[in-house]
Amino acid sequence: MRKLTLYAFLMTFIFTSCAIFQGADLKGRQGKITQDGSFECFPVGTLNSKDKILNCETSAVVYYGDKIIAASDKVTAPSAVFELPYTQDEGFDATKVTHIENSVFNSVRKIEDFAISPDGKLIIGTTAFDRYDEKKTKWNAHNSLIYWNSDKDQKVKIAHSTKAKSKNGNIYNSSITLRQSFAAAFKADNLEVPAYYKIEGLAIIPGNKILFGIREMGKTYEDYEYQIKIISADYVYAKSNLELINFRIAYDFDASKVKGINKPIGLSSLEYDKYNDRLYLLTSYEHNEEGDNDPEKIGAYLWVLPMNDFKEKKEPKLVMKKKGKPLLFAHKSEAVTVIDKNTVFVINDDDRVLGDEKVSDKETDFSRHANEATYYIVRIR
Repeated sequence: MRKLTLYAFLMTFIFTSCAIFQGADLKGRQGKITQDGSFECFPVGTLNSKDKILNCETSAVVYYGDKIIAASDKVTAPSAVFELPYTQDEGFDATKVTHIENSVFNSVRKIEDFAISPDGKLIIGTTAFDRYDEKKTKWNAHNSLIYWNSDKDQKVKIAHSTKAKSKNGNIYNSSITLRQSFAAAFKADNLEVPAYYKIEGLAIIPGNKILFGIREMGKTYEDYEYQIKIISADYVYAKSNLELINFRIAYDFDASKVKGINKPIGLSSLEYDKYNDRLYLLTSYEHNEEGDNDPEKIGAYLWVLPMNDFKEKKEPKLVMKKKGKPLLFAHKSEAVTVIDKNTVFVINDDDRVLGDEKVSDKETDFSRHANEATYYIVRIR
């Protein structure tokens, strides 16, 4: 009897150890960068409002209608949102940047991600929702959810629109009331509502659901921890009006024990792949201090999560290189969009990091100018 008990214990230990090992390994699809490069967001030498060199900090991207639409999380003239051609026959054309001038695009602050509905008709964009102060009404613009029909790029609206007047009489239109909905999601999961959080991911999935990806949570923007957490909401889109309800925490993943990843990472983008019924999760890290121009301290990884695994809260799978190592991007990749069943487009936001050098263990050289955005086209097998 004692031998049988010992045998059972050993077998349980072996199976448990294997499960832990597999969960920590998480090897997934194979990926290869087929194209990388840069394009000018605005002319060389463009200055910001403080007469300093303006950086292009692309943070959102979506593909539809033979074009890439991207956004910089800094307001620029004539617009923070612009488009570039991308056709199936001729591919991506980085030489033709057209800014989309729209009052809504220029009224919101820090657009962090775009998403497209599975039927290709609805486009939604989210800001970071990372700052709020009832005494600083202008910060409401950082709490905005925008949307439009894919065939009507110029008719952009703000969801759950709420107007507020500042002391100097300026009117700020935002989705500030959605902060209550995000708080309700934490409370529904018996969690304390964080004093600070930052949304950087957005996806629209079948069943009329929207997913919001949280990158950071903590006490303040200087005191936080990276997150890979997803909040879901149901949505109704009718008569050009978008309403969101039933906010819940739908997914939470701790990547700290994943083999091959030696730095804390946070979620930087989400996208639904309608061709393969799966999610792409883009994660990145930035461990450089203000003014630190070291490309070694930024990087990103791409993950695949089938929808069944998402519903069952299983681990995502890393996109890997041929040599069995994770595909590590040289830039701080910030947004991903699906081109076809095997191709994704990734855009980067390196903040103020510039460089022209080979970065160890990373794919491609690190090179860009302040007025440029960098990108990858990745083939997934």
